[in-house]
Amino acid sequence: MKMKSCHTPALIVAMLAVTAATLSARTWTEATSGRTLEGEFTGMNGDNVVIKRADGGTVKVPLSRLSEADRTFARLQTAKPADGEGGGGSLGKLKPPVTLKALPITGKGEERKSGLEVTNTGTRAIKNMSVNVYFLGADGSIVKGGRGVPHSESFFTLPKENLGRGKTYTTEVTSFFMTDDTTAIDGIVAELTFNDGSSWPAFPAKPPARKGDDPVSAVMLGVIGSGGMSAAAVACFNHDSKAVISVDYRIHYLDGDGQLLETAGYGYSSDSPIMEPGKGIVITGGDPPPEGTTDVRVNVIKVGFADKGGWTPKEEATSPEGDEPPSDNETLKLVMVTTDGYSKPTPVDKLKKEAGYFRKWKDRSDVIQVHPFDPKRPARIDFSKITTKQKGTIILNLHRHPSGDCAAALLVDGEVKEEVEVTGDKWITVSADFDHQKVVLEGRVGGANKWYYEHLFTSYAIAK
Repeated sequence: MKMKSCHTPALIVAMLAVTAATLSARTWTEATSGRTLEGEFTGMNGDNVVIKRADGGTVKVPLSRLSEADRTFARLQTAKPADGEGGGGSLGKLKPPVTLKALPITGKGEERKSGLEVTNTGTRAIKNMSVNVYFLGADGSIVKGGRGVPHSESFFTLPKENLGRGKTYTTEVTSFFMTDDTTAIDGIVAELTFNDGSSWPAFPAKPPARKGDDPVSAVMLGVIGSGGMSAAAVACFNHDSKAVISVDYRIHYLDGDGQLLETAGYGYSSDSPIMEPGKGIVITGGDPPPEGTTDVRVNVIKVGFADKGGWTPKEEATSPEGDEPPSDNETLKLVMVTTDGYSKPTPVDKLKKEAGYFRKWKDRSDVIQVHPFDPKRPARIDFSKITTKQKGTIILNLHRHPSGDCAAALLVDGEVKEEVEVTGDKWITVSADFDHQKVVLEGRVGGANKWYYEHLFTSYAIAK
């Protein structure tokens, strides 16, 4: 993304002097032309990014003309809160008032079991807790559990007398999530509720600062655990007059130069309110900060209310509501979909409206939307009922969800013919020849968002 400075009317609008926190120089790219400009971000002036050049002069560049990476960078800088305010947060370690001791795995096959001994090292009795259990291989590394997850989450209520100071409670771990290469387990305590009604991690004394008219604000409190066995803890606060039943947010991890290293998505939902008006909650989960992280931002991207209403920020695009699959399209009846919510191959014409069929989406017709079950189990669009009866070329147009990236793989008779990352606001085309062979498109986890909005949109055509 390197290029020479370009002083053209299309890129540089005017000169403006501002004062702001000093950042290191960055290469800015104009999306349409590829032209670049070297300079420091100094702030926003309306819808323009103000950039300080090496010669000390400043220029304004319309945000809409910059690359997606530059737009994200600029928004993250302007989202930076003042000291002590919400939106950013802490990267410090959060230590629970308990210790965990993993017990050896005993038994064989499906009869294997283990356990975690939880000892209260604090002063307050514990009423219930949530523990993330991790599955380890012979070398001590984390292995994926039997359901394709790196850990399972166990929430349990302690005995009536609760877990007093110095007391120990053992929670059993069965073989349900263990694979053949699981040789040990370990865990971290994600949440605690004490007998007096308080909890850990504790909600901060000062709620996260509100951003504009956003109904919910969020701030990162810190990290629980270490290395691969860790999770982010985020405090959310409801500023709205309506009860909240769900909240989704993104955690942006930045390096010392303000560059985005990784984005982790997470959220929490329930059938009953999780935040009444004027109340907050601490949510534990989501990828911890990668190596080199020195700063963090948290942006709320979706809120669901108890009255069935919802909210997303203006800059967040969301998927349109799906359509009822047409009953008169005989071809769609032959396309079989296996996706989150449909564990068995299901014809497109039998999908429910919300599952993801669109008569028209982003200038394409008959678009199918799928989502992987988890990071290890992809979604599948199986065209084999069509392709095994003829010879030809399948042409697939792929698009991501507006709020997240994904990946896709095109397989012919089980052999990967094309594998792509589906990013950006554009259609990507893949194709493969077939001769009475099975053709399957897999929707996989991909991109920097790491398991968040991994929806894959697909339209297709068969050329003979």
